[in-house]
Amino acid sequence: QLRISREGLEPGVYHDKLVIDGGSAGSKEIPIQMQVAAVQQEIPIQPGDEWRYFKGQKEPPKAWNQLDFDDSDWLAGPSGIGYSNDIQYATTLNDMPHNYISFYARRTFQIVDPSSYANLTLGMVYDDGFVAYINGVEVVRSPSMGSPAVPSTFKTKAAKAHDEGLPETLFAIPLEGDLLKSGDNVLAIQVHNDYIGSGDCGMVPRLLAGRMVEKPANP
Repeated sequence: QLRISREGLEPGVYHDKLVIDGGSAGSKEIPIQMQVAAVQQEIPIQPGDEWRYFKGQKEPPKAWNQLDFDDSDWLAGPSGIGYSNDIQYATTLNDMPHNYISFYARRTFQIVDPSSYANLTLGMVYDDGFVAYINGVEVVRSPSMGSPAVPSTFKTKAAKAHDEGLPETLFAIPLEGDLLKSGDNVLAIQVHNDYIGSGDCGMVPRLLAGRMVEKPANP
C-alpha cells in the first residue's frame, strides 16, 4: 500500500511519476496527480459565547454530554466560567469554594459538511483539570485527570494543579469515524478543582477547526 504525505506542501495540484523497478523485467512509470487543498481556519466556539452549565453539587444526568440532552433548566452564561482571585471570569461561580469541586458545561456549534474538515483543536485555559466530549464521545482529557478508563464523578479531584495563568493549551482532536455531524453538534466539558478549598477553578475554551477549501486545478 502506497501512502503519500501532503505535509509541508502548498495548496495546488502536483504531478509526478512513480517508477517501479522490475529489475531484468524492466521498469514501469506510473503518472501521479495529487491535489492539496487550502485549509481555512474557523472558530466555531470562542470566549464570550454563551454556555449552559451545571454546578457539581450532585452527579448530572448520564446523558448530559449528548447532543439531544435537554439543558433548558441549566444555568446560562458566557465563557470563561469559574472563580479566581487573579483573573476575571465572565461567569463567576462565587459559591464554588468549599461547596463543590466540579462543574459541567455545554455549548452547541454548527458544522455544514463534516468531511471537509482537516483538523479540529480544543484550546483551553483551565484550572485545574477537565474532560471534554463532542456529541458524547470523550475527545480530550487533561493530564491532571488520569486515565479515561476511570470514570470521573462530580466528586473527583484533579490529580494535580494546573494554573489558569498559564498560556492557552492546544489539544488536537482526532477526527475519527462520524464524530462530527452535519448541522448541530455539542461540545461538553466537565471541570474539576484539585481541592475544594482552592482559591481558583475555571475554564476559557476555544474550538478551532481547519476546513479544506477547494482550489482550482493548475493549468
